[in-house]
Amino acid sequence: MEEGKGRPGRPKGGKRYGGRPKGKPNKTTIEVRDAYKQLVENNLENIEGWLKAVAGYAPDKALDFMLKFSEYFIPKLNRTEVTGLNGGAIEHNVTWVVPNANQLAIEPKKEDDEDNVSEAVLVP
Repeated sequence: MEEGKGRPGRPKGGKRYGGRPKGKPNKTTIEVRDAYKQLVENNLENIEGWLKAVAGYAPDKALDFMLKFSEYFIPKLNRTEVTGLNGGAIEHNVTWVVPNANQLAIEPKKEDDEDNVSEAVLVP
């Protein structure tokens, strides 16, 4: 390959022309899903019997089977990522205000105060 030349075709991030729309499953995927759905619908009574049989001696395995099986019919929720502007990091701006001596007053300890500590209070 000549130096300076990349792979032929559309540049990365370039506009797409033709083809299947992004996110649409291909024909084979749709057919396989439909066939699997039909298989399950035709065997619901058998599946229920198998689940009860397994639950009789190993309830944990029956629950595991049910959870794994349900993934095919109940879609998992996607995780969401919280990002900042343009997908970058979230920016936090924290400002600390240090009071000057005129704004700070020390209150003497109270007689009923168990920890015997004076308190510094910010005076507005």
